[in-house]
Amino acid sequence: MIRGHLNSGMRGGIASRDGLRGRARLPIRVFRGGEIVETRANTAQTWRFGVFEVDARTTELRRGGTPVKLRDQSFNILVFLLEHAGELVTREDLRRVLWPSDTFVDFDHSLNTAVMKLREALGDSADAPLYIETIPKRGYRFIAPIEATGNGLLTSESI
Repeated sequence: MIRGHLNSGMRGGIASRDGLRGRARLPIRVFRGGEIVETRANTAQTWRFGVFEVDARTTELRRGGTPVKLRDQSFNILVFLLEHAGELVTREDLRRVLWPSDTFVDFDHSLNTAVMKLREALGDSADAPLYIETIPKRGYRFIAPIEATGNGLLTSESI
């Protein structure tokens, strides 16, 4: 985790997207153990797994180079899971990242729908996961091997 300000363009807890296609960038503040910390993603971050590529700068999911339609919440969940690949991401972590504390939504339904749409886009299944494993009553874990690039660096992780 990185502490401090990653982006001075904060509005309502969500970093601006600098006008790119109107989609809000993933919130960069995360609460862990009562402390505010920054997420690890940077605007130049790209991940590859299977036939997919996720580009945080353009907020695109591509399958074999072809853009895949994905709603904002589902995209943000995917990026957060990729940032924490191999780790348990709790439902509470996702609630804090996706919805500000002053937002009132049916959290369980909204999160379940966003994860379901994400799995549909990836061709994944909760019963036999290739990418996103459900940890019952706790959260999710990104389980596929990934290749991450950003700022000229390339890392490969086998989860």
